[in-house]
Amino acid sequence: MKIAIQKFGGTSLGTLDRQNMAILKIIEKVKKGYQVVVVVSAMGKEGNHYSTDSLIKLINKEKIRKKELDLLMSCGEKISATVMSSLLNEKGFNTTVLTGYQAGIITNNNFGDSEIIEINPFKLLEELERKEIVIVTGFQGGTSNGEVTTLGRGGSDITAVILGIELGCKSVEVFTDVNGVMTADPNIVTDAKLINSICYSNAYQLAESGAKVIHSKAVKIAERNDIEIKIKNTLNNCSGTTISNKYPNRVFNDSSFFAITYKKDITQFIIETKNKSEVVSEIIKDQGRIALIDMYLNNLILTVQKNEVEKIKKILTREHHIYKIYENYSIISVIKHKIADIPKITLQIMDILKNNNIEVLKINGFYSKIQCLVKTVDVEKAINLLHETLKVDLI
Repeated sequence: MKIAIQKFGGTSLGTLDRQNMAILKIIEKVKKGYQVVVVVSAMGKEGNHYSTDSLIKLINKEKIRKKELDLLMSCGEKISATVMSSLLNEKGFNTTVLTGYQAGIITNNNFGDSEIIEINPFKLLEELERKEIVIVTGFQGGTSNGEVTTLGRGGSDITAVILGIELGCKSVEVFTDVNGVMTADPNIVTDAKLINSICYSNAYQLAESGAKVIHSKAVKIAERNDIEIKIKNTLNNCSGTTISNKYPNRVFNDSSFFAITYKKDITQFIIETKNKSEVVSEIIKDQGRIALIDMYLNNLILTVQKNEVEKIKKILTREHHIYKIYENYSIISVIKHKIADIPKITLQIMDILKNNNIEVLKINGFYSKIQCLVKTVDVEKAINLLHETLKVDLI
């Protein structure tokens, strides 16, 4: 039995037109003789009634346990799966729908960000024997006693990769609304270029730094199991991007590889304290996630993502720390293998932004990326400037 895994993100399912384009991709695979496992995300983005963000807005998150929140958040994928099943049935194909748990995904009980601990795909394989297409709800699984869990935002990519590994597939197709991994967000940079091949390491750096085409954890799992991820556009027939180690030397050492990505909704805490290590320890112990840490004589500056703000405020208030909050920042990351070995690039980034009246609040250099903190109001202008200027030196 030849099995193919195809994952469709929310932007590929947000309208009937896009759903029908996704259907064509599935049918194309069936006609090539594959039994197809389709993994779906919730429909659309915030604003669509059935997106995960819209579902969350139905309740007060502070007044509900994570266990019940997972029940609510798992509904979007079930709706997507059922809709896609109906559309395929109308075209004469035999389909069935399975939740992540029914497909055999067993997790721990860390509701909201569960880890997969076991896969039992027996029911999934049984259904594949009887049906041409099995549609699985992404982003979710269940505990050993049947409690519904979710795998963290973007977790449908993890579902697809894990099932691909268990079913013996050599690759997994991930469909989205862009042509693949790009040198920058094409919605911001009109001349962003497609990266045809990329190694796991560089793909991971991009995903961790804000690129939304693939989940960083899915990339790590794929690397450990040597399964390719092919990122394609639902809306056209572009060849897309292949993530693998098939050509590691060419990708790592190719002087043409570079990309720019970003994370919005960044907040800074400036904390008055002389016991900086203790404060950091308190936050990390309570699972607060810190993007950047700066220590000064009497101040500690923590740079965090928006979804960590309330948690960190509670910790600081509980421990009676004096602090101020500054919001609406973004972190821009320029990614290239061994970029830290090119000192002039850091200076060039600072000059480009300064000369265009964009304030750089912080800049850090790492082995394969340089990060700078700017105001969110400046982020699109900054990315366009950096992409246009740096590609001359980095490509």
